[in-house]
Amino acid sequence: MDFSQHYTEDQRRFRREVIAWLEANLPPMDEIPGDDMPSSPRQTRTWRLRLAKKGWLTPTEGVDRGGAGLTGDQAAVLLEELEQRGVRSLVDESSRLLRTIKQWGSDLQAQRLLPAIASGQVICWRPRLDLDNPLDPAAFGIRAHRDGDDYVLNGQGHFAHGLFELNDNPPTHWWTLATIDALALPEQAFAAFLVPAGSEGISVGAETRLVAGKARLVSFDSVRVPAFCLLGDQGTGLEVARSAFQDEPVAEEHPLEDNRVDQLIQYTRDAHGDGVGTLLSGQPVRRLRLMDAYIDKRIGRLFRARDTWMRANGIPLTYHAAQTRMWEHRAALRFSQITREVMGIYALLDRNDPRAPVQGDFELQQRQSLAGHDPLEAAESLTGIIARALKLEQSQEEPGGQPNETGRPLRHSVTNIA
Repeated sequence: MDFSQHYTEDQRRFRREVIAWLEANLPPMDEIPGDDMPSSPRQTRTWRLRLAKKGWLTPTEGVDRGGAGLTGDQAAVLLEELEQRGVRSLVDESSRLLRTIKQWGSDLQAQRLLPAIASGQVICWRPRLDLDNPLDPAAFGIRAHRDGDDYVLNGQGHFAHGLFELNDNPPTHWWTLATIDALALPEQAFAAFLVPAGSEGISVGAETRLVAGKARLVSFDSVRVPAFCLLGDQGTGLEVARSAFQDEPVAEEHPLEDNRVDQLIQYTRDAHGDGVGTLLSGQPVRRLRLMDAYIDKRIGRLFRARDTWMRANGIPLTYHAAQTRMWEHRAALRFSQITREVMGIYALLDRNDPRAPVQGDFELQQRQSLAGHDPLEAAESLTGIIARALKLEQSQEEPGGQPNETGRPLRHSVTNIA
């Protein structure tokens, strides 16, 4: 079986164009700090606007809608090059929001927001939610009620954005889930809103995360939100949230080539275990671990290729995207361990150390895999999606069927996904 990636002549030509543009408009890789973020939030804003002007912030959108009109093959090349420079999330976040507005937004929302997203004017922080565990509407942190033509929001919730620091890149909107009916079942109890960040009554607390990325506690004190900001219908908020945050964003619909395994293999071909003796690639145990990493990488690519083929042929994805992401999360953790076993202490040198291989990219991967332990991103949380799609999830009443404070019987989920 041929596991190698084959590019068309159009893709190779387009890659040369992308590289030339990025070299002229973004700094080289060794000037980007090791936390997978640009060297300053101000630079992030500059790069986002440059990508938007080129149409590459929403690359597959038509030129008349602010995109670049790229084909899927061209978009895959662009994303690979952005991934190499640590700024692919700029495109992923825009694509995710764009898709959500297209699917759930009104005609007026699409008319106003889609051009702003494509032009890089929208920065949307999203809630930190574990959507694979049951949400209790009565205990949820943010509540909303209808008041005339508006909704009024009260409560607190944690919000995050992977690239932006709040002070220098403030959000334009808070993507918010709120309880609309505390006595309803979860599927009908929530509403989703895009709340303008400048709304009166919003206050923002300090950063709450230790790993890369920012998270803030946001408080809503009688915040009045126009009905225009409602995404979907009242009561469909949980469905909107799942489609927005659990499904793949448009920018991730094409299988990308990850070069980190190849870089690790090349490192073992150049480095000696004791500085003068046998190359690392010549040591049997390390070679076996490299083979494990190579196999993981190729299996992940097969999952991605399957998902892309299904989308291209109009075949609905049920558990498939979650299965792919779960494999990639677990493979990233395995690769992090393999890297430490193969490289030793050199895997922990960041790009500020002149001895760091590949400008500290291996140390960056270590911290990225650590971030994967966040409940929002953990691979284990994806098992709930797979279980529901395969109808392996069972809801059971607690013994005696005792109701909780909402009057509904307590229920819990049982899943058996390895």
